[in-house]
Amino acid sequence: MRKANSSGSYLLEKEACDKLGITLINHPMSSRKLPKPHMVLEAKRLLETVERPVLIHCKSGADRAGLMSVFYMHFIEQQPLEQAVKQLSIKYGHFRWADTGKLDYFFDAFFAYQKQHPETEFLTWVTHIYNPEVLDQSFKSAGWANIVVNKILKRE
Repeated sequence: MRKANSSGSYLLEKEACDKLGITLINHPMSSRKLPKPHMVLEAKRLLETVERPVLIHCKSGADRAGLMSVFYMHFIEQQPLEQAVKQLSIKYGHFRWADTGKLDYFFDAFFAYQKQHPETEFLTWVTHIYNPEVLDQSFKSAGWANIVVNKILKRE
């Protein structure tokens, strides 16, 4: 879930995939920014068309991989979103109290909207109602959690 770059880890991963005949697909997502609507739609398209089996990963496997796992469980496995969001969990190393909690905040905003508008489906909300810039202004993280995530765990 990181972008292709010239880092040693990416180049080694690309080399190994090429050698083994594995298709490497890069879909950059952020662990500390609210997802843009076009990125959600592209994630859905990728998950619907990717060759199976599929391995979803990022550096730590907790935030960006968790977000894509939510999308996989919802869009592909047809799990209700309320169930699928459990992929973003402290159990997998995800901290909703740090800036990485913007991913949870994204889904929480949808659930809050849906309570008032139960007929609204997730993708309709993402493409017609959701405004990441406005939502971002109201997000607050806990300083201690950012210390854990950024300094101790050294997440990207």
